[in-house]
Amino acid sequence: MRWSWKFGQGAKIHPNQVSTWKRRAVDGLGEVFSNGVDGAIRDHEAEVRDLHARIGELTVVNDISQRRRKRIEEIFGWVKVQGGQAKTRFRGHQRVEAWFTLALRDCPIFCVSVN
Repeated sequence: MRWSWKFGQGAKIHPNQVSTWKRRAVDGLGEVFSNGVDGAIRDHEAEVRDLHARIGELTVVNDISQRRRKRIEEIFGWVKVQGGQAKTRFRGHQRVEAWFTLALRDCPIFCVSVN
């Protein structure tokens, strides 16, 4: 207290104010000399956690997408092999579409109602 009293007298500042400044300075010295590394590490760790969560979400979405794609590929594989669509016999969009629809109608995996 003696130091703050002498400092306060010379600068005409109340000793309580000097003590408050000294306490704040001592409490904040760790932050002054850390160069913000602690905050950067915390920010980096938070970013890594967020990215890991995002990767988990994308993995789930990708798994669902792969299962759906497999089902679609099963249908087209059946149409090509069993339905005789590996090499089309017809020319023209309408004829190929009609033949494809007929082959799909017989597919046991997928049922299409033909109007």
